[in-house]
Parts: sequence; C-alpha cells; structure tokens
Amino acid sequence: MKIKYLPLIAALLMTTPSLVSCLDSNEVVIDYTLESSITSFAVGTLHIDRVGIDSEGKDSAFVDTISFADYPFTIDQTSRIIENKDSLPVGTHTDKVTTTISYDGGYGFLAYEKNGEDTVWTSTDSIDFTNPVKFRVYTYSENSVIKGYPYTVKVNVHQLDPDTLVWRNFSQSFDGGNLTGQQALYADGKVFVIGTHNGTTLMQYTDVSSYTPDGWSTVSGIPSDIKPNSAVTCEGYIYFLTIANQLYRLNPSDMNIETVTTDVTVTRLLAGATESSGAVLYACAGNTNGKINLADGTWSEDTQSVTFEEGANFSSTVALSYNDQIHRTTLMIDNQTGNDTIVPIYTRLTNEPWVKINTSNLPVPYLENISMITYDGKLYAFGGASKASGTTLTVPFQYFYSSEDNGLTWEPMLTKVVFPQETIYADDTETNLITESFATYYQNSESEYSCTVSTPEQELNAEGALNPSCIWVVWRDGSMSRGYINRLSFKPKQW
Repeated sequence: MKIKYLPLIAALLMTTPSLVSCLDSNEVVIDYTLESSITSFAVGTLHIDRVGIDSEGKDSAFVDTISFADYPFTIDQTSRIIENKDSLPVGTHTDKVTTTISYDGGYGFLAYEKNGEDTVWTSTDSIDFTNPVKFRVYTYSENSVIKGYPYTVKVNVHQLDPDTLVWRNFSQSFDGGNLTGQQALYADGKVFVIGTHNGTTLMQYTDVSSYTPDGWSTVSGIPSDIKPNSAVTCEGYIYFLTIANQLYRLNPSDMNIETVTTDVTVTRLLAGATESSGAVLYACAGNTNGKINLADGTWSEDTQSVTFEEGANFSSTVALSYNDQIHRTTLMIDNQTGNDTIVPIYTRLTNEPWVKINTSNLPVPYLENISMITYDGKLYAFGGASKASGTTLTVPFQYFYSSEDNGLTWEPMLTKVVFPQETIYADDTETNLITESFATYYQNSESEYSCTVSTPEQELNAEGALNPSCIWVVWRDGSMSRGYINRLSFKPKQW
C-alpha cells in the first residue's frame, strides 16, 4: 500500500506522552539514518522468451518459466546499489518480478517507489524492474519514523543473445579488380587473399585489427605463378608454392618475401603446425607425405602414410586442451568425383601419422566450393549448394555444418549460428544492414568467395571488453562480411 498515512501510522505506534514531551505538538519528525540496511536481495520465478524446434524442424517461439532465486545479486553498501553482475539471459521478462529481501530495520518495514510514491513492500508484490527501482527501509524510534537512505535496485538482462552469430557487411573493392579462385588467410591482424585477375595471380591484404577493414592493398613482388590454394600459415608466416614447386614465405609484418630451402622438392602444402622440434609444415613431396622442419629444411617422411586426394584443402591445427605440446591437425579436401556425397577428411596428432576419418554416419554433405574453419572450439563447414544429385540442399550458404569431435560427425546448425537468410539482417549496432542473403551474395559473386578467421593478439580491448575472433567472408569484388558470436565480445565479469 502507498504510505499516504505515514504520520498516522507512526502516531498510533507512539504513546501520547512521548509525543508531547519530545515535540510539544502532534507533528511527526522524519529523519534519515545510515543504520537501516538491506542485507540480501533475490528474485523469484520469471518468464523468458525461448526458441525451440517444432515437429517440422522449424524454429518455434514460446515463453518458458524459470526460477532465478539462486541468481546472485551484489549489494554495494557504500553506493547503495543492488544489481546482478551476471546479467539474466536475453529475453527474460522483468516487468513482473517477485522478490525476497532481508533488511535490518527491526520492527520497521520496507518500501519501494511506485508512481512517485513509496509503497509498502511484500514478498508477493509483482514489481516492474524494466527501469531501476528505489527501495528504502523505514524504522520506528520513540516518537519518530526513521526513513533510511534509498537503495537503487537494477535487474540487468542481456540485450544480446550470447550464442547468436551477428553479421556486418563492408563494401570495398579489390585493388586491381575481381579475384577468382580465391584463398583467404589471416596473419598479423590482416586478411590476405590470393586469387587470379585476368590470368595474373595477385595477393591482396586488408588490415582488420580494428574489426573494420581499411581497404585492399596489393602485395608487391610475389611470384606470378603461385600454385592455387597452396598457401598455409605457420608461426606467423604465410608459406606458399609456385607451379615450379619452389617454396616461399611471406612475413606479413613487413611484406618481405623470401625463398625457403628444403632438402626435398615439395609438391603440396597441407598445414602448418608447431611440434617439439619447432615449426613444421605438413607437406607432400611427390607421392610421399611428411613434414618439413623449418629450422633446417630437413624432411621427415610419415610412416604408414596415406595418399591424399587431389584438390583444394582446408586445414585446422589446435593444441589439445590437456597438453598444449600436442596438436591435432584436421584436413578437409575439396575433391568430388562422380556422385560422391562424403567429403574426405583426415586427422593426425603430433608425431603420429595421418588417419582418414569415416564420416558415413553423420557426414558433411559435398557442397560446391566447400570451406572449413575452426571457430569457437568447433569445426565448421559450409559452401554453395550440394553437388550430389537428388539433394534438397539447393540453397548456397544454407547451413553451417558443425563438428565437435574433430570432423568425425557433422550436424547442421539450425539456430543462432546461421548465415543471413532474410531480406534484412542487422548487426549488433543496428547499422550497416545486410539487405540480401548470403545466397544472393554468392550468386552475385558468380560462386567466388573465400573465408578465414581472425584471432586477435590481445585478449582485451581499450574498453576492457574481449576482442572477439571473427569470421571473414570475402566476396569476388573484395567486399567482406564479418561475423562473430556475441558472447565472445562480452566484457569480463567484475565481482
């Protein structure tokens, strides 16, 4: 109830002699004190918007109810601010909230501000916390009502779905014209793209360290006969082969290009890695497979080696979570013949031979211009429409196919981690709207694109928020689309 008759309430609780002796009138004095404190605060069961999958496999919105009674709220007794440092999940309704509150007001009562007036609080009240709400403790002392200083209570809710992949588009053009047969790599805060324009091989780069590309520039002095899709990154360098099987490396910090001497003729690069012996390149030398020790150029042949299919390959090398001295490399090869429906995938651990994975149970479908990346601890594959006959996957960039077991099984991502499919898809700042689906971009690019993932050197930015890893899709004309999962950019919690 509103404390409209607060003087009357106080008067009924005080004896008449006390009122006369202390005030010589019937006036009630209201003072402020620091002694009346709120000691604990919790919220009850709340409604939350959810998205599930219906019987037809489509997104279906519904409202769920979840108890947040154990969600921690901190009380700053100095500033008298009560809030949850860890925000409630996106979609939580805060317009009707029941609360459990403890305070040290003795025989007093707790009140909260509603419509500009204090209202006596009860645990059954449904309070609107869309905006901060002021609470205060009232206590009685002889002939006066003591009114405590106000506490400001904030119920924080994430405004961004933490697990949603958000996109932003950047319009820019390659320096020199459209590039076909693209291969994209990331090194030293830059996205590099190797491609062909009018029969000439070009290498372009753009700085993305500020998360906004600064325009394309041409790397000068590169060989004119770079072997398509031969480049890999290792220890901060970009290694690539020429048609004549000469191995080169590019230092992305100063754009210096130098030849790399090896004791065998390397015919194909598979991946770069770090082992106990130092930086190595997994490679092919003729019909044999092995690795080049980059410290001295020596070649070590794999035992029980497999024969790789010809075609463009996409590699991922990551350290194991329990031992950062052991790396797992996964290799996907784009080499469909006939009506094949399963993409060749190989894997190896440090100092072990390659093994071909049997993905027949849950394979990634054979997509046109397929790509594979490592992002957020998972492998993702995507591309154009399916190459297999009789398939229903006729839309380019229809799904991300995700693998959490190093390429053994793959499943399509149906929600959150998705490509723009609608006519308008806004990014997190509600600017730079993507007004066309990725399928349209792909078609307008004549099926030409490349993709890579940026990994920032510094964990935190100047504002104390995380620097997120980003997915960069580069289209035929040099325009780019950047995506990242929201929670990868959230500011760390301060408890």
